[in-house]
Amino acid sequence: MFCALLPRISRAAAPADGVNSKLFDLLCEAMTMTAPKAQGPNTKLQTNAKHTALLVSLISTDKNALLMLKQSPAGESAPTNLKGKIKEICDGKKLQDCKDAIEWAESDENKELLKLLTAASQNWPLPPHLNDTATALSTACEDPQLQAQELAQQKLQREITAAQLGGRQPGAEFKIEGASSGRAATCGTTGEDPKAGVQKALAAVLICVCGSDSSNDNNKGCAATQTAQVTYSAEHSSHGAALTTLVAQCGKRSNSNKETTEGRLAALTANLARELETPHGSDHKRGYIGWTEAGNAAGNCDGTAETGKGACVYYNLNNDQVKKPTWLAELEKATVTAKELASTAAAAKAQEQHIKQLNHSLVELLRQSILNNRGHATRAAQTVAQPNKLTEADCANHQTNTTCVSPCTWHEKESDPNKKCSLDPAKGAEQQATQTSTAGAGKQAGEAAATGCAKHGTKNYCEEEKTGDKQICAFRKGKDNEPEKDKEMCRNGSFLGNKKFALGVAALVGFVEF
Repeated sequence: MFCALLPRISRAAAPADGVNSKLFDLLCEAMTMTAPKAQGPNTKLQTNAKHTALLVSLISTDKNALLMLKQSPAGESAPTNLKGKIKEICDGKKLQDCKDAIEWAESDENKELLKLLTAASQNWPLPPHLNDTATALSTACEDPQLQAQELAQQKLQREITAAQLGGRQPGAEFKIEGASSGRAATCGTTGEDPKAGVQKALAAVLICVCGSDSSNDNNKGCAATQTAQVTYSAEHSSHGAALTTLVAQCGKRSNSNKETTEGRLAALTANLARELETPHGSDHKRGYIGWTEAGNAAGNCDGTAETGKGACVYYNLNNDQVKKPTWLAELEKATVTAKELASTAAAAKAQEQHIKQLNHSLVELLRQSILNNRGHATRAAQTVAQPNKLTEADCANHQTNTTCVSPCTWHEKESDPNKKCSLDPAKGAEQQATQTSTAGAGKQAGEAAATGCAKHGTKNYCEEEKTGDKQICAFRKGKDNEPEKDKEMCRNGSFLGNKKFALGVAALVGFVEF
């Protein structure tokens, strides 16, 4: 009887089922999104191209470069056998790069390139544009664009995580920063600025909007299954447990657990910003995110469904402008970074294609320089001094019997003075045959070759001997098997092997690709 007279203690009603369902969709997308996986740089392509560029640069500098490096003592940072420009290229820490390149070239995978380099060393000096292309290839391999995609992806993931957890580390137990006094104090009280937790972290927003508590223990406004009760009066372990439950429920949503893009981030950010601008209560108050009871002036976010209150977060106004949450600013930054990520991915792909093209060009130029030198050497070797073929006009120039000599014949009785000395066809043919025969042997063969590079007596004339833009001759001292080795003179610029070897070189380029 006494009990019947006591007043009935009633519990506040939680929000109606599903009132925050659409917001829950947005929060789920935000809490489960990740940055797209970055396609890292093609390190194999870069390494191979760097080795190729370095090897060609070395062989362009000194024909004995590879041999010198192979013979340099192990463990020395500045081997004494390295001279001149080779020492500059492979000095100190760079020495290991040079040795790594040689070791790479000697592998079975790259033996065809090594053959090509060996052939090039026998045709020295190489044309300057070969080294220029090698330098361009080496520079292309160091382009910052190749690393930019990975850096942009990491930056994007940091910004996403900052919006989600507000500075808390992924995997660490989450607690709402600054939680105190109760749900309204932690999640939002009309006229007051928000606590740090809901200001910084979408995770705190999710717990405030979707969590249950001791007074509102049946909050199904977000999902069909309520969370365990949350203690909002302190930074409590129940926050992390509630977050785990809610994120698990997010997994059932089609927009959850996606790699985000600029477009998805822009739409998500705009929708969440729109929530903050949506009027609440009979007084159309802005700055809320989440549901509030509409029949009264908008009130505190204490989780009840009465007198303008609700399951929500409040951010307050400043000069009639909603105070932007930090998590929203992080999402805006992430949207910009996502755009950067897309552009860096395209730039990195284009740069890798550029490296492939340069590498192909370098190998092709190396092969072509060998073939060109081989062709020049062959033509020079086959060039035999052709004796001047005397003509009738040449004989007619002689006006006296003493200067009219064989194969010209003097005709004293001829009345025309321009015909007294005329060509004897028989003697002309005989002399031509004799000169041609003797030009190919002994000393006269060397003299005949003077119609090749050796015919140029000065350096200027020597270096002007070209086929198109390709220089044929070089003013230098002799090499093995060349006459007068110590004398500087105009000589053929190349000493490849026989024709069979040149054809073999021509076939190599088909194998030297990366």
